[in-house]
Amino acid sequence: MQDIAFFSVLDLAAAIRSRSLSSVELLDLYLERFVRLNPRLNALVSVDWEGGRRQAVQADAALARGEVRGPLHGVPITVSDSLSVAGVVTTNGDPELAGNVPQKDAVAIARCKAAGAVVFAKSNVGWGDWEAVASNPLFGATRNPWDMGRSTGGAAGGAGASVAAGLTALDIGRDIGGSLRVPAHYCGVYAHRPSRGVVPVEGPILLDGAIFSQEFAATGVMGRSVADLSLGLELIGGPDVQNARGWTLQLPAPRRRSLSECRIAVWAEGEGTSLDTSGRELMEHVAETLRKAGAFVDETARPGFSLLLAHQVFRQLRVGMAALDADGDVFGPLPLAVSLQAERVQALVAQYLAYGTQSYRDWQSANELRNYFSLCWERFFHEFDVVLMPVMPTAAPRWDFSEEDLCFLPCAVLAGDQAFLFWDETAWVTLPTLCSLPATVIPAGKTQEGLPVGVQLVGPYLDDLTTLRLGGWLSSLLGGFSAPPGT
Repeated sequence: MQDIAFFSVLDLAAAIRSRSLSSVELLDLYLERFVRLNPRLNALVSVDWEGGRRQAVQADAALARGEVRGPLHGVPITVSDSLSVAGVVTTNGDPELAGNVPQKDAVAIARCKAAGAVVFAKSNVGWGDWEAVASNPLFGATRNPWDMGRSTGGAAGGAGASVAAGLTALDIGRDIGGSLRVPAHYCGVYAHRPSRGVVPVEGPILLDGAIFSQEFAATGVMGRSVADLSLGLELIGGPDVQNARGWTLQLPAPRRRSLSECRIAVWAEGEGTSLDTSGRELMEHVAETLRKAGAFVDETARPGFSLLLAHQVFRQLRVGMAALDADGDVFGPLPLAVSLQAERVQALVAQYLAYGTQSYRDWQSANELRNYFSLCWERFFHEFDVVLMPVMPTAAPRWDFSEEDLCFLPCAVLAGDQAFLFWDETAWVTLPTLCSLPATVIPAGKTQEGLPVGVQLVGPYLDDLTTLRLGGWLSSLLGGFSAPPGT
């Protein structure tokens, strides 16, 4: 039974429909693993014991009557604590929302339930759902199942740890600056950030934070295979209630029929950031794997702007938007988890202060650059189908879990013996966010220390099915998901 915990969503759903496995049995398996593994991981934070069992019993009873609600009938899944689930505490990692119990589901979650999913728990997120780690004053920090002394990344690190450790079949969460993709990379699982508008975006409280939080946000999926991601996107995609009056979603078909037809650019070096040795070696291995499969690979092609400038524009726009909903404490001293040179910290604090209080003219000037970058991408994707790029420069960094105040924007972390500021290293993961592009993360291999490393496939706006299909082909060549030792 323990192996079943790591089955793909499609296989689990098929087993339930064939009645070789019941929904209650599968839920009991995940709950047993929760009791055994979660005390160390702290990945799931709000388990709906009664509601989950009620849903599973109803799913089995419906199946006995010959009723199948949808592709996820009876499959237990989790939801990041950044999205509302009716009747379940939803906090966004914010102490002010400790008693928040939504009366209705976020649209994406309602669609999962309509497809038959059993939503039984929430996964941990960073404070306010935008921290570099899944840590908050309500629930504490989530640990990485590959190494308990390392970070899962954030903000949806609870999802990464839960999916990797076999505590859930699938997790639905939000991604802005890599909240799904960084944990997928650090934990050795899969994630897809959709093109903007493909999936309705909602926060934990629909009337709070709706101004700034939606601009760069995307509701996406984390799982253990590309097939999981594809099914999840199919189920949660589509317009929200208001827009459904005027349009429907029909994503373009995948661009290519085989990997040998694909034209792939590789962007693995950039100003201001660089991969560590393991990252470079794995990127070279992935590029060579693609070449051997017959794909055309270009490691020098670029869209016409620098990585450093794009990262600067993202930070300026994002911090400016966040300031709309921030109180004065946000722009006070920013605590760090480890010591860095004071000059570097002060420079970053000064930059965030400047971005948080910038004029509308300055913000709009940066936004015009973003529009220019989008035009550059559009021209670039006339020649290339996708861009292969890293997620982060290193595998999961060490983290000082003894610190009471583990999180806030700069987030100093350790990679080996070297300390660095997390937000200085997010250039690649924020690159697709800036221009609303789809990005699919798949496991690429492991470092010499045995830590997982992922890569992301970024495609043209609305070409989500292209990045997913290519990700599936590439994953089959690279070996796919493997469970962390001890899980």
